[in-house]
Amino acid sequence: MNAAAFRHLYNYHLAENRKIWDICVNQLSAAQFMQKVNYSHGSVRDQIVHLINADDIWFSELRGVDPTEPPLSVDVDDRAYIHTYWDQVQKNMRAYLAALRDDMLFETPIEEPDEDRDLIVWQVLLHVANHATDHRAQILRSLNDLGVKTASQDYIFYVYDHPMPAANEDTLNKSELLQWLQQEYQLWQAFLAEIGPERMDQPGVNGDWSMKDIVAHLTGWLPKLINGLRAAHRGEPEPPLPWPAHLDDEDDINAWIYASNRERPVREVLDESQHQFQRLLQVIEELPDDVRIERVEPAYYLVWIGDKRFLTTEFFDHFRDDHEPDVAPG
Repeated sequence: MNAAAFRHLYNYHLAENRKIWDICVNQLSAAQFMQKVNYSHGSVRDQIVHLINADDIWFSELRGVDPTEPPLSVDVDDRAYIHTYWDQVQKNMRAYLAALRDDMLFETPIEEPDEDRDLIVWQVLLHVANHATDHRAQILRSLNDLGVKTASQDYIFYVYDHPMPAANEDTLNKSELLQWLQQEYQLWQAFLAEIGPERMDQPGVNGDWSMKDIVAHLTGWLPKLINGLRAAHRGEPEPPLPWPAHLDDEDDINAWIYASNRERPVREVLDESQHQFQRLLQVIEELPDDVRIERVEPAYYLVWIGDKRFLTTEFFDHFRDDHEPDVAPG
């Protein structure tokens, strides 16, 4: 197997996880979700938390970072919290997989714990996918016992609907990337128009955030991408960060972006977003026509400059994966 094959395998893995949650778990009452089971890790809730936590622990070991603190066992229905936790874990997994290269599959990057130091990356990736299949089967059995209609999780059925792209289909040229970005931006503008300016400032879209706050949040990360991409292309040193240098935790950075924009008028935030997007198009236009651009399923586009990679579609990818389900235009 190569890196592309593992990305395909994990697209299946993440899709099956999401299917269990969206189609099955959301049907359960609170009592059913937390109902004790004298097998494996117990209730549907605790089985799911274990599955997520195992994914997070292993991918954190591969990345050399501390795992996220999992939700503690509680006697209340905490599905909203678990959903947020799961989204973050999957986002971290996708970021690692997007950067995965064939040569990395044979490395032994884990430093702690000691018993995992000799594990090869491909062994870890196979183990995590196999482990998840085992626990999804247990969860599906529990769901069936609770009266929920379930479906097969066979990998081959995913393959029928999601064939591996041919070797020459995972790259594209600069013009194709620019066209994709412009099409996505037109859809984004239509989406915002459907919400309407009078609703942009209403809180409660995502926690206390309004749609304006989400736009500011997405836009706030663009200067880091744009400035880094331009500096790498020009062979310049890493540029200063758009936020205070002492901030290195993602939650702290998001809090800073929110605080910096919450008093700004809606029109100003929208204009700034459009300005930053045009800057992104401009810096991509400046790249050579033969710049290496890789497409990673389902629709992640990576620009490579030397050994540095830039996820140029993060604005739309992050919104679609993490925020769009919370927004109901119209």
